[in-house]
Amino acid sequence: MFEPFFGVGSSDVSELVEVAEVFGVESIADGLSGEELGGIEGKYADDRAALSAADPAILSAVCETVKSAVVADDAAGTVTMTLNVAWGPWLSTIAQQWGSPVDSDWVAANGGWDGSCDTWQNFYAMGPEENPINYLANGTGPFKLEKYAPGEETVFVRNDEYWQGPAKLERVIFKNVAEFGTRFAMLQAGDADTIDVNTDDRPQMDALVGEDCIWDEAAGVYNCSEVDPTLPLTRTLGRPGISRTDIFFNFAIANADTNNYIGSGQLDGNGIPADFFNDVHVRKAFNYCFDWDAYVNDVFNGEALQAKALVVPGMPGWSEDAPHYSTDMAKCEEEFKLADLDKDGIPAGEDPEGDIWTTGFRFAATYNQGNTTRQTVAEIIAAQVGSVNELFLIETVGLPWPAFLRSFRAGELPLSISGWFEDIHDPHNWYVPYLMTTFAVRQSLPAEFQDTVAPLLDQGVQLTDPEERDAVYQQVNQLVYDFAPNILLATSTSHGFVPRYVHGIVRNPLFPGTYYYTIYKD
Repeated sequence: MFEPFFGVGSSDVSELVEVAEVFGVESIADGLSGEELGGIEGKYADDRAALSAADPAILSAVCETVKSAVVADDAAGTVTMTLNVAWGPWLSTIAQQWGSPVDSDWVAANGGWDGSCDTWQNFYAMGPEENPINYLANGTGPFKLEKYAPGEETVFVRNDEYWQGPAKLERVIFKNVAEFGTRFAMLQAGDADTIDVNTDDRPQMDALVGEDCIWDEAAGVYNCSEVDPTLPLTRTLGRPGISRTDIFFNFAIANADTNNYIGSGQLDGNGIPADFFNDVHVRKAFNYCFDWDAYVNDVFNGEALQAKALVVPGMPGWSEDAPHYSTDMAKCEEEFKLADLDKDGIPAGEDPEGDIWTTGFRFAATYNQGNTTRQTVAEIIAAQVGSVNELFLIETVGLPWPAFLRSFRAGELPLSISGWFEDIHDPHNWYVPYLMTTFAVRQSLPAEFQDTVAPLLDQGVQLTDPEERDAVYQQVNQLVYDFAPNILLATSTSHGFVPRYVHGIVRNPLFPGTYYYTIYKD
């Protein structure tokens, strides 16, 4: 939510502090430019102690700048928000849970920030375990918190004074029940209206389906039809999710001399050089080698859509006809033979002195330990690439999450399998993390490529017409396809269940969870 107020590419209030130090306090008044953002290192990000040691005058000036962007007028009953630029996804941004206002007097009375620009840094990057209001309830929604027993149950009771009128449900109860058999029995007995269902448990639920609802992407609705009037469940199928796992190439692998993930660190058959993935033919070869059918069938039981673009289906930028890679082992071999890792100007398949095709390579494909989906991805790419040339060896390595994240952020992993769960349902929240910020930094994407896509991303986010935005993002799709900075995998589709007596469900990806206000039972 910081970005529309303070400039495309900005993400955290600590950036304002650093920019003020480098370019002067006056530089932050009109938001941050690309030049200013490019001149900072992120030295204060998530570091409260370091931030608190900054110049108090700068800290105060930053606070005043931030507060001036959102001004409430109690007498007029208005809130004025001043954005840095026109912002296409503004409604998507403000509608999320971080846009929920909280009474400032209540926050201060319960030990939170009191709004003083002399103290805001003391509350920066505060974790839930130390946040004094983290476990307190305050709000104006359709339900009130009646009970909160972590690990056991949470109970909401209807707020009869809700401004839109009382909800139809009197109470909403969440119970933590670890074992599926118990949950299933509760559902059958009517003691639960909906339960969590893992993929392996779906067949038991499928046997009780009396109505099927199939997602219609063009209309944005489920089309439902009865399949058995005697069975109690409605099943929802085919709606694309809002998260995805993908493969990320590292263009400049860090700490090559001591990096255990790249073997010898040389193109000698026992490792790879730090710039291994700088060769576009290597990146394209890996894309052609990936087996999407195996991935979709093995991981999702066929219920997923291959990613045709960085965005998920239904957004500007998504198109079935967008340029994308498909499994083609002949082209995979062809691209490997076109690579020139030794940079002598001779394609590897024709190089008498030896190159990637005759020398081979060895490195590690990494994922976070325990994530079976990402482990399967690693195994697929290792097997596929290895089948093209027996000299190509990819070891699959699962790392504990802290170690994986630390090494990924440090730029030490040559090929990483990670994922993205969107913050807002908008293409900007996919293109920017992949091409400019989160993953782009961890991959060391070349500045030349980023300089090419950045103007298009700036243009796309400032447009409000979906068709105009789509035209801009289609240009980005072509650039991404040609450059091949990653392997885009697949988006899972819905396979959910609810009793047929439950009605009024609003299925909106903007909502962080179920919207219970409209739900009722007959």
